[in-house]
Amino acid sequence: MLWDIYKSWRTNVRSDKALLDAIRLEIGENAFVAQENVITLNAELEALDQGQTVVNPLVPYKIGMWEVLRVSIPSKVVSNVELFSLLRHISYASAHLNESFRSRQTYKDTYMSPTGDMYAFVRRMKVLNAELRRQVKGLQELLAKAATQLGN
Repeated sequence: MLWDIYKSWRTNVRSDKALLDAIRLEIGENAFVAQENVITLNAELEALDQGQTVVNPLVPYKIGMWEVLRVSIPSKVVSNVELFSLLRHISYASAHLNESFRSRQTYKDTYMSPTGDMYAFVRRMKVLNAELRRQVKGLQELLAKAATQLGN
């Protein structure tokens, strides 16, 4: 019986470690993507001042972490309500930004027509990009906080 308890505990520890590693990996990847997206947004804001635009679309975030957590929550996350809430907020913010990126790209693709008003387009894109940059920087702060709380 003692062996069965130990075996179950060991399996749970391994499972928790694998889940936490997957969460850390996604947080790290999304932190890198956020950094690249800020660079792209900054470049486009500069290009818009010259009546140009950046061709590269913004890179969407990975959002599988929440699906993993809904299936099995590691004990480190269960025992830390703040961390659990933070991971949930990151997942929501990432999904929201992905939708905003798609909407932005659709606007760019449809509005960049020969008959479009370039002044209105530039003005609208500046507002969109500035707001997205603010939101991405907010996500970067959340990701950094989660990485610190998750540790190694």
